[in-house]
Amino acid sequence: MLLALGAIVVGGLVVVSKYYLRLFDWLDFSFIFKQKNIIEKFPNDTFKTKSDVTNLEMTLFWYPVALSKDVSITDSKPKTIKLFGEPLALYRTSDGNITCVKDLCPHRSAKLSTGQVTEFEGKRSLECAYHGWRFEKEGQCVRIPSVSSERMKGLCSTIKCQAKQVHECCGLIWVFPNDKVKADINQIPLELFREEFLTDDSSKLEVLIENTRDLPCHYSFVLENLLDPAHLDFTHDGTIGKRSQATQIQSQLVISKDIPSDNPSRRLIPKEMQYDQSIHQDSFTYRFTKPEFKKIPGLKSEFMVQLSFIPPCFVRMDTTDYIANERSGPRMSQVFCLIPTGEGEVKVIFKFYSSLSILNFLNKIPFIRNKFAKTVDMIFDQDLELLAGVYENVNNGVKVFSKIVNADAPIKGYREWEAKMLNVNKKGIFFKGWENVDIEDLF
Repeated sequence: MLLALGAIVVGGLVVVSKYYLRLFDWLDFSFIFKQKNIIEKFPNDTFKTKSDVTNLEMTLFWYPVALSKDVSITDSKPKTIKLFGEPLALYRTSDGNITCVKDLCPHRSAKLSTGQVTEFEGKRSLECAYHGWRFEKEGQCVRIPSVSSERMKGLCSTIKCQAKQVHECCGLIWVFPNDKVKADINQIPLELFREEFLTDDSSKLEVLIENTRDLPCHYSFVLENLLDPAHLDFTHDGTIGKRSQATQIQSQLVISKDIPSDNPSRRLIPKEMQYDQSIHQDSFTYRFTKPEFKKIPGLKSEFMVQLSFIPPCFVRMDTTDYIANERSGPRMSQVFCLIPTGEGEVKVIFKFYSSLSILNFLNKIPFIRNKFAKTVDMIFDQDLELLAGVYENVNNGVKVFSKIVNADAPIKGYREWEAKMLNVNKKGIFFKGWENVDIEDLF
C-alpha cells in the first residue's frame, strides 16, 4: 500500500511523477543524497515514560480522529466523526480549544451535528438545530430559549452534553473514548511523530503530505496491508510497483519484547523509537531490504526500510540509515493511524516527513503536489479492490491467512497481538448504543 511511498527514497519521486526517476538514468544525482551524519536533538522531557505499556483494553488508548487544520475556529458547522462506531461532534470554542461531545442533545436526543456553531453573547457555542439549546466549552449548556432568563442560568448550570477528553498535539486532534477521569495525556504516543519535536534545523524534516482517507474496510485489514511489503509490485503494478521487477524481500525482526535490551540490533535504533519500551510492550519493528535498493545512487549498501507496528492501530515506516543513534543519508518517515470508525469502516490519517530537498521542492509546485495527492488516492483504490475480496472471504469463514512466508512475518505478529487484544475485549470493541444517558426532566 502506501508502504511503497517510502520503500525507497527515490520512490517518492515516482509518486510525484514517474518521469523523474528516468533522470537517474543519465544524470548523476548522487550529490542529493550526500548528507552528514545527524544526531537528533529534542527538548528535555519530550518523550515521557508511559505509565502503562501493557494495556490491551481498546478504550484506554488515545486516538487521533482528525487533523487540527480540518476543524477551524471559523467553521459554522461541527465536524462529525465516529470512533468505534460511536457518533461524535467536534467544534472549537472562542479560546481556540476543541470540544468533543457525543452527537446527542441532552434535551430531546437530536443530533448536535445538524446544528451550527456561532457566537452567543460574544462566545462561540454549538446551537442544537431542534430547539436552539446552546453548548459551549466541554459541552456546558449556556442557553435554553424556551425558559425565562431568570430560570435559565440556574437550569443551564445543571445540563451538559456528554463530552470526551480531547487533546491537540502533532497537528492532530486526539480523543480518549473511555471515562475522562482515566485519561492521561502522557499516554499519547508522541514518539511516533518525533519529527515534530526536532530542535536542530539541520536535522528537521518537512511535512511532505498530511491527509485523511475514509475507507469502507475493517481497520485491521488496512493495517496489515501496510505491514505487507510483498504486495507492492503486484497490487500497484504500473503506479509505484513493477511486477516484472519483483524480487526477494529480506526481513529481520530488530525490536520486540522478545529481543533483550542489550541485543546489538537495539543499538541501531534510537531509544525513543524502541516502541516496545516507550509506548507498548507488544510493539515490534522489522527491517527489510531488496536487491534494487543497491541500484539507487548514493545509498549505502546497508540501507534498509524500517517498519513498525505500535498498538493499537499505528504503523510507522522509516527509510534511512541508522548507525549508533545517528541518522544519515536521505530520510523519509511515514506515520499511519488506522482509526476504527465502524465495524467495516476505517479513517486513515497519514503524515509523511522528508529530508530529500529535491522532493520537498517539487512538492511545492501545485500541479506536482496535486499529482502526488491523486496518486495516493489511486494507491488506496488499488488496495481496496483487493481488500474487499479478502474481507468478504474472511467474513465467509476462511482464515485471515493460512500459508505464510518470511515476508509475512509482520502480518503474523500483528494478528497474534489482535487475538490477544480481542480476548481481553470480550464484549467487542464497537459501539452498541449509548448507556446511562439521562434525558433532563424539566417539568
